[in-house]
Amino acid sequence: MRLGRLLAVAGLVAAFVLSAASERFSLLSGHGQILMIQERLDPIRAELRQRPLHFAVSGRPRPLECCSLDRPGWVIQFGDHGRGFYAFLYPGRGSPQALLQALDSFSVAAVLPKQ
Repeated sequence: MRLGRLLAVAGLVAAFVLSAASERFSLLSGHGQILMIQERLDPIRAELRQRPLHFAVSGRPRPLECCSLDRPGWVIQFGDHGRGFYAFLYPGRGSPQALLQALDSFSVAAVLPKQ
């Protein structure tokens, strides 16, 4: 499946209300590109960076100590609706732009208090 088609799917996937599991979703392309989003189960409010209007990365991708993937990428930490997330971007052979656009489309709902 081409990443262009995955972006359309990402708009649907990102609309789901997230549950309590750590990994929320991953997108893969035939070009070796991966976007993985994980939620911090017990975020510390003081450590939550507000979600930017548009996500960006800088510099060259570097090896990450996450996810057992032997490839370089970037990690972005952000908060949204009082929830904490990690986004792991692995560009593969392509530009990270399509991954960043998919991340921009990620929609987060507030967690409702337990009754």
